Amino acid sequence: MSEVLLSLDTTLLQWMLAWSQPLWLTKLFITLSTPGVNPAIWIMVALLVGIRRPALRMGSWQVVLAVLVTVLVVDGVIKPLVARDRPAQRNLSIQATVLTPDSHSFPSGHAASAAAGAYTLSRLLPRARIALWFVAILVGWSRLALGVHYPLDVIGGILVGLCCSAFVLGGTVWYSRDPSKRIPTGPR
Repeated sequence: MSEVLLSLDTTLLQWMLAWSQPLWLTKLFITLSTPGVNPAIWIMVALLVGIRRPALRMGSWQVVLAVLVTVLVVDGVIKPLVARDRPAQRNLSIQATVLTPDSHSFPSGHAASAAAGAYTLSRLLPRARIALWFVAILVGWSRLALGVHYPLDVIGGILVGLCCSAFVLGGTVWYSRDPSKRIPTGPR
């Protein structure tokens, strides 16, 4: 069963890499995939929210913690445990557009931190959730379009990011100190 799934994963990636994309999109994907840029995006937005809106400062620190925990779980626990090779290392017909990282492939750390950042910031800034998730989807898609991850790596990364951020948040609700300005963050 796992061989069939891995074969399907490779076939899907090869199909996606066969699509042509404009140069500006490739440049955007390379920027989003630069090491350290992706977690920094979410952390910087959270810190800016905390600075500009002091009532949300505790929530912004939870965003930072969720992204950092996600990165630690992905890079320190899951990647070494699974030890899946990158697409270009495993299949010579797959060419990565950028330099392939030395780390293992599963799960995608970029997709994981993007999901953690988008999820936690969406709770903090509900009106911005569509834009936040759009950026997170672009980050995940960039990993596929550049040929450095399989689709299951990205899906796994998203699930890990959601789980880590839900763990960090632990059902917390962010409140303003002023009871008249409380911010509901639960499901709607």
